[in-house]
Amino acid sequence: REDIDDKIFYVGRAYGEIEHPQEIYKTKKKYSTKNYIDLSTKNHKELVNIALIKIKIESDFVSFSLNKFVNVLYELSLITQPEYNKFMYGNENRKFIEFVQLGLSSSLINFLIRENQIDNIFIDENGYLNYHNEFINFLHKQDDLVQFELSKFITVQ
Repeated sequence: REDIDDKIFYVGRAYGEIEHPQEIYKTKKKYSTKNYIDLSTKNHKELVNIALIKIKIESDFVSFSLNKFVNVLYELSLITQPEYNKFMYGNENRKFIEFVQLGLSSSLINFLIRENQIDNIFIDENGYLNYHNEFINFLHKQDDLVQFELSKFITVQ
């Protein structure tokens, strides 16, 4: 891997550390900013982290583009409401979708479903997440992460 192009990797402005070193790139503005990293200077752990970051960036880009496409398909009635919900929310269940729209993560909602607690929380007439008394006992037995995530939506006395 003696070729410089094999060592220089585009990651974008957020994670870039260097400008592209080849002279041909220096005349173009998008290449003259710190959008690159030199892979030859990274250890294994850093390379793994870079790979994960790059996968996340690309995944977000593809999801954003596909979401726009699916919205157009739905607006043109080329896909059904259940198909739209399945793609956008990963679920067709109305309650699940309402909780996602409120801001709960799908992993938290799935956790509450597995723990048979999904029926102990609800969205009240004012659009706030509320709970039945049984939910308080469950919540107090959960780890800090679950309590923290739910505390963004409900206040337990």
